Amino acid sequence: MASRVLLPHFLRARAAPTSLATLNIAARTLHASASRSAESSHGHAAADAAEEEQYPEEGFSAPFWRNGLLLVIGGVIVYRFSAAANRSPHGATGEEETSSDSNAPLITRYLSHYKPSLESSRRTSLEELDKKTRNAEDRLLFQEAERPPVHRLTYPGVFDHSSPHRIPLGGSVNVSNVKVKTEYE
Repeated sequence: MASRVLLPHFLRARAAPTSLATLNIAARTLHASASRSAESSHGHAAADAAEEEQYPEEGFSAPFWRNGLLLVIGGVIVYRFSAAANRSPHGATGEEETSSDSNAPLITRYLSHYKPSLESSRRTSLEELDKKTRNAEDRLLFQEAERPPVHRLTYPGVFDHSSPHRIPLGGSVNVSNVKVKTEYE
């Protein structure tokens, strides 16, 4: 044999020396079972190591909770000392609020500075209302529009069939110039 496969002694006795394919299959089987047993023993070792692993103790002493608490306390302090919180809601009138714009918080002053005036807001609202009213009227006009009904007579000679005599004054309309459309026109 040119290539010799090394097998354990218990497999050498069973394998036929003339069959190289049989020896290769036996060697693969032995290798696979050995690797499985090593993996299974290794898996137990990994589970044991995971049980011994130490995790940090969880609690509210983490930096996230500390920073959050400091932020809430700072917000309460700022709110307590702001000018808006010190005003009495019962004694405040509209005149006092407009005269004390310098005491208003920064964001309120910023918003009131860039807010459009009341007159321009009213004018814009009225223009939009007029546009919407015109659009609604146009929509109703086109939705309810119908073609005028056309009355077609099967027998157009009915107009001239009545007697011109014994008609009271105002009892009939002059239809001498009426052109009657037939059913097929």
